[in-house]
Amino acid sequence: MRSWATILGVAAVLAMPLLPAAAAESQPEPAAGELVTHWQLSHGDTRTEGDIYWGPGRSTRAYGWITAAGDVHTVCYNGSNGELGGGGGCTTARPGRTEHFGKRFVVEAGQVHRIDVSIFKGAAPTEDGLLASLYCTREGCEVLPR
Repeated sequence: MRSWATILGVAAVLAMPLLPAAAAESQPEPAAGELVTHWQLSHGDTRTEGDIYWGPGRSTRAYGWITAAGDVHTVCYNGSNGELGGGGGCTTARPGRTEHFGKRFVVEAGQVHRIDVSIFKGAAPTEDGLLASLYCTREGCEVLPR
């Protein structure tokens, strides 16, 4: 009986990497004083969406995912306060794959006022590869015309 318990315990530990990625990368609950803005953007069968946690201080957090279809696609995100940049980054997804991302944006003075999100064709952002973009503020999000 004891050996069955050991075998089942080992099997449970070995099966943990097989859990869905979403379970391992759940988004946090908002902290006190944070406003949450949900955003989503798509182009063809490529889709990205997430949440922005607007804090009362100099930093803002964003979490999301991108699912690429048919080709490699990249989502890029940047935070700003007028002329002050708050940092950014990009995440690339291969066809049929979902990639999760999280980013903390910080400005030197004031608060982060705007988050820009863009989808690009390919593994690196280029002007010619821009497919769709939006920006979000504490009041909501707006998809930008192409």
